[in-house]
Amino acid sequence: MVRLRIVAGSFVLLLAYSVSLFAEVPYTRHFGPIIDRYQAFDPQRTCSPTEKPGAIDFRHIVLGTYTRTRNLGIIRACSVGGTSEHKEGRAWDWGVRVTVPAERRNADDLIGWLLQRDPHGNANARLRRFGLMYMIWNRRIWASYRAGEGWRSYSGPNPHTDHVHFSFGWPGARRQTTWWHPERTGTPVLGPGTEEWVADESAEDVEIEGPFPGTTSPDRGRNGVEEAALRLAIEQQLVPIRDGEIDDTTRYCPPNSLVVSWDMDVEAFKHGGNIAPMGPEPDENTNEVTGIVYCKGFDYAYVGFEAWWDEDNGVWMVLNTPTCD
Repeated sequence: MVRLRIVAGSFVLLLAYSVSLFAEVPYTRHFGPIIDRYQAFDPQRTCSPTEKPGAIDFRHIVLGTYTRTRNLGIIRACSVGGTSEHKEGRAWDWGVRVTVPAERRNADDLIGWLLQRDPHGNANARLRRFGLMYMIWNRRIWASYRAGEGWRSYSGPNPHTDHVHFSFGWPGARRQTTWWHPERTGTPVLGPGTEEWVADESAEDVEIEGPFPGTTSPDRGRNGVEEAALRLAIEQQLVPIRDGEIDDTTRYCPPNSLVVSWDMDVEAFKHGGNIAPMGPEPDENTNEVTGIVYCKGFDYAYVGFEAWWDEDNGVWMVLNTPTCD
């Protein structure tokens, strides 16, 4: 078992996502101090395009609050694009546009509400209680499994400027988290001044236990990263070359045609997503880098990846970036 430890830095409050006194936000339940862990990265692995209850009920809360915004759907056909939690019914696209001031304000208010610190001092409390795994909005991604890094630049064919993408871990998707079961959180502290939520998006030190969902390599430098990234793409079938059934092996790029790039223009692809900026090409002194894997001769899809050197275990940790188009 590999233990992934993510240490939060000192983060300045991101005012764009803070919740003002007059913000329009959903109702809040009373909770005790016990809270859910940050969700580990658990990407789509099966074809199960039925709407899961946690995603359905989260959608009802959001659309019930922001009545002039749109539902862009939970499920997606398994035959289109790369990996996506939409194909397991545990992702939802909320229709709000960056170019419409009222909708952008709605999105910023909701996101700030999800990331607030609760009266017990729990960081990113509502996001954790809903069991959200990551959010993508306006060319940026916030991932619970990299919570200490806050918002990061996200690039790909879909800039997510006309919707917010929400993906749930399985506990959240199944409605098993504490938002739906406040009785599991201990005794709420009620009374004047005790229900204050702090507009503070900084994360706690995050330690996510369990099997690492990516790949590793002990070889320092470029060769180690590329070997692990290619193995990840092959083992998890992350680079399709056309539409087709999920279990059709001919749908995916042949291993000998997979290529790692540190600087490719991803706008030419139909499907994909990556942490930006990419590169530069790593060497023996590199500790963290992002890149993509694509199929030579095809512009259907690519997969982004991020890699960091784990000094404690002496390995590269390589994880694919969510593909949400």
